[in-house]
Amino acid sequence: MKNIVIFISLLSCLSSVYAQKKQNAVQQTIETFFDGMHKADTLLISTTLHTECQLSSVLNDSKGETFIRKESISNFKRSIANKPSNVTFEERILNYDIKIDANMAIAWTPYHFYLNEKFLHCGVNVFVLAYLEDQWKILSITDTRRKEECPKE
Repeated sequence: MKNIVIFISLLSCLSSVYAQKKQNAVQQTIETFFDGMHKADTLLISTTLHTECQLSSVLNDSKGETFIRKESISNFKRSIANKPSNVTFEERILNYDIKIDANMAIAWTPYHFYLNEKFLHCGVNVFVLAYLEDQWKILSITDTRRKEECPKE
């Protein structure tokens, strides 16, 4: 009986280590995406994205009405590549809440966005990823943006 308890405990520990390793890999994919964005390196960004990745923002207009803005990956990468050299931006991720089931993951990442080191807005990114060909690829990114009620860094 003692051996069974030890065996079950060992399996539980191994399962936990494996789950943490998968979460770390998902987080690393997202960090690589932002590293590419901050460096204006569209090739690095491309290594993290599925070829059919979708970008969406859930926004409010001046009347407070919610609308969805979609952007193509090609337009996003073009805007990153054409960023003037005197412009800097940084999206600071506050934390990662990653959930994984089989070969699919989601990551909820609250953030603060800075333009030329000045706070511009905050929000949340939701990443959906799939494990394809031995790596995590981003299938979609949806974000929110606001200037009020931002969490502390």
